[in-house]
Amino acid sequence: MPSSLFGREGYAVLMGRIAMPTFIAQAASPSIGAWLLGAFGATATLEVLFGATVVNIALVLALVPFARKRRCCATSWVRKAPSRPNVKLSNVQHLACYGGAMAHIRLTLTMNSGARIGLGKAELLESVQSSGSISAAARTMGMDYKRAWLLVDSINRAFAVPAVERVTGGTGGGGAVLTAFGRDLLARYRRLETLAAQMAADDLEALEQQAAPDAGPKV
Repeated sequence: MPSSLFGREGYAVLMGRIAMPTFIAQAASPSIGAWLLGAFGATATLEVLFGATVVNIALVLALVPFARKRRCCATSWVRKAPSRPNVKLSNVQHLACYGGAMAHIRLTLTMNSGARIGLGKAELLESVQSSGSISAAARTMGMDYKRAWLLVDSINRAFAVPAVERVTGGTGGGGAVLTAFGRDLLARYRRLETLAAQMAADDLEALEQQAAPDAGPKV
């Protein structure tokens, strides 16, 4: 019940907050109970124990908003962060968390020419870098080869030097690699993404707290 109400992360935070008071109360309860029973009788002792139970429940309920706020830190965006070369998990955790959801920035760079570099193209560059070919990158990302090739071609056309180039020969019959500029482009995109997230964290949290739980259909 508690873990399903707060989420696993929120429940852990909640238990951490009340663990020490609970431990002290449990350690002292036999002596206190015996003293109350001897001094005031069974009825008064039961009344005191009932009051302590009510206070304990009130404490748990008071920590519900805090516990729910912390549960969102295990989102897919955070889980992917360690694999991104320029994003540290400590930085990502500054993003706004509230009510089991996370407000975030989706960064798109728009050149004067109109060419755009967004999250999808950045992830495609990373996939080409790790797999060594456009076809393998496409399979990893769940898109067809033609779509991946068109995206890579649009990136190359956006700049004076290519970001991805083909390689021939070798045991695998060739593939694709990021050029020095391609690696620099990817690193700059991820760095800008991280900086934007850090700068916007307070504003995102404020907006998330006012956001409706169900925004309806996307238009």
